Amino acid sequence: MHVTTLATRLGPEFETVHLVGETDAREGSLVAEAEAAGATVVRVPCLKRQPALLDDLRAAFWLYRYFRSWRPAIVASHMAKAGTLARLAAYLSRVPVRVHTVHGHGLDGYFSKAQPCGYVGFEALLRTGPPPLVPPAPAPGVIPHPMRVVARK
Repeated sequence: MHVTTLATRLGPEFETVHLVGETDAREGSLVAEAEAAGATVVRVPCLKRQPALLDDLRAAFWLYRYFRSWRPAIVASHMAKAGTLARLAAYLSRVPVRVHTVHGHGLDGYFSKAQPCGYVGFEALLRTGPPPLVPPAPAPGVIPHPMRVVARK
């Protein structure tokens, strides 16, 4: 919801678009709320929560073409897989600023022991330009849990 609030309260000189995928049956969606608040929402074909190689490639290619035609100054992503595809497409499209906000769990206790290693390694490949990754603070004034991929020097 914070993205919708920001997008709908920026001045008219800031064009913002929410790119969204299909919602999994186990999760909720804030698309209706975003549209009701006046945000522009564009659905990305083939973008789903679960990994599916062909659909993921189709979604990444669609994002690449979208970024090449729209030429955004910033791509900010939030979800793990969608964020990975968006940042990859943004990098290939030469979007100058790419920012990813970690989605809540910070890789602790959510995955098997091996999965975070793979994700952290892949994050290291994707980080280009500051800041590559922005972890959320658990509470105002609290420093977020370090993930070893937050800063690039």
